[in-house]
Amino acid sequence: MKRSFSILLTFAITTISTTAIALPEGAIARLGKGEISWHDRAVQFSPDGKLLAVATSIGVWLYDAQTHEEVTLLETTTGMSSVVFSPDGTLLASGSGWPEYEIKLWNPSTGQLIDTLTGHSSDVYSVSFNHDGTLLANGSEDGTALLWDMGPYSGKIIYGDVNDDGQVTPADAVLVMQHVVGEVTLNSEQQIRADVTNDGTLSCLDAALILQKITGLILEFPVQSTPLSH
Repeated sequence: MKRSFSILLTFAITTISTTAIALPEGAIARLGKGEISWHDRAVQFSPDGKLLAVATSIGVWLYDAQTHEEVTLLETTTGMSSVVFSPDGTLLASGSGWPEYEIKLWNPSTGQLIDTLTGHSSDVYSVSFNHDGTLLANGSEDGTALLWDMGPYSGKIIYGDVNDDGQVTPADAVLVMQHVVGEVTLNSEQQIRADVTNDGTLSCLDAALILQKITGLILEFPVQSTPLSH
């Protein structure tokens, strides 16, 4: 009993001393929950300076850069190694480590996961947008870099999000089917988001692919980004 109490007390003292560490001279805040990646792309401010993104072992933390308060946690099942905002601040890309080695695209305003890009076989250490946000490059420990066309995500278009509510749900597939059978008529913008097959027409296949994306049977739609080069 005495030994157990001693261990518990030691743990408590260690925890208190760790969380109460004084700030270094010149520092104004200490942030971070979950192990923060050691890579140089692990933290980044949004273009307007209002948000700070931190890649950690439990996802991407977003902080208010002025108040230092937590805004939200973009939770993931694997640790994040790198993070970057698009030049206009409408997209946030994060690269992950073992075992998924994925690039996730988020809407930083809503916390919504927009898409998951795959193609690496090891940790994604670096993610970077070009000057106008039309391309996303990422580098991996597997010795390769992938370049992605961000055109499908410009203008905040989320393919499959037919009703434009910020996420892809079964309701979007229902709208496509209703359009196909003539019960409703989608406007031109809705038809662009609904044409996930990228064949210029709407059919039952578009609805089926939307449901497959929701259930995880496919990772991305044919219309969405594919690697341009390695």
